Amino acid sequence: MGWLSSKLRGDRKPDDIADSNDGMEDEVDFKPTSSTDDISSHAELLSTVDLPLLNGTHSQTKYEVAFSAKLSTNLVLKRLEPSSATWTTVYWIETFEWKKEPDLVLHERHRAGPIAGSAIMRKRNHEMTLKVDGTGALQDHQDGATLGRINQDKKYHDKGYTLDIPTPSGGSRMYHFARTQSAKDGVKGFMGKLAFYNWLITNARQETVGLYLENTKGAISLTRGALTINPDMMDQESDLPYILLGLVTIMERTQRDIALTVAVT
Repeated sequence: MGWLSSKLRGDRKPDDIADSNDGMEDEVDFKPTSSTDDISSHAELLSTVDLPLLNGTHSQTKYEVAFSAKLSTNLVLKRLEPSSATWTTVYWIETFEWKKEPDLVLHERHRAGPIAGSAIMRKRNHEMTLKVDGTGALQDHQDGATLGRINQDKKYHDKGYTLDIPTPSGGSRMYHFARTQSAKDGVKGFMGKLAFYNWLITNARQETVGLYLENTKGAISLTRGALTINPDMMDQESDLPYILLGLVTIMERTQRDIALTVAVT
């Protein structure tokens, strides 16, 4: 499935917002982790995401999701490297809402990196499509047999989503994203329960694959969140790019829905 599927390393910024600096932007809350203070701040954020459902002998991989810079609509997704206690950028994520591009275009490692995937979610309450690798163009989403698909739960609507990952045989593997308010999942306090971005990720056997918390300290935060993944619970190692892309797609869809709701009230 290409470089990202096997290695997982790794925004064209909207033209009216971007301020390019040799292909990189000044990041928010993602200072270099060479200092003890920076490492401690990341550890504090993620310390409460050692999920009870993921504990035991299973390994855990920790990620962060944040806006790439002040006033930016673009995102970065970083992974904690346990051996060095430093963060590696997995995706640099461009967002497009009005241009003739996929809604999300993912790059490996940094803004100028190779295309790692894309997502289309333009119509509210409609199926969203994911393409791992590809060219980052709308044409990538024309061959339905190669696309991951995300659909809202028919009963709970935007509180639950199903991700279907294509298989070579023409079938699919399924994962489910459910919004959680449970203290058992690490959600803290009244404000934490109001957060729109707390997602419990399970496989078809209802085993916990991961958990994303908007803010582990129990407040509402639209700038940074913590994701823990248990790779042992995935059906295939190659499912990880779809799960990560699926999460940021659902997050972006939720944010746009909130903005649209506020605009019409």
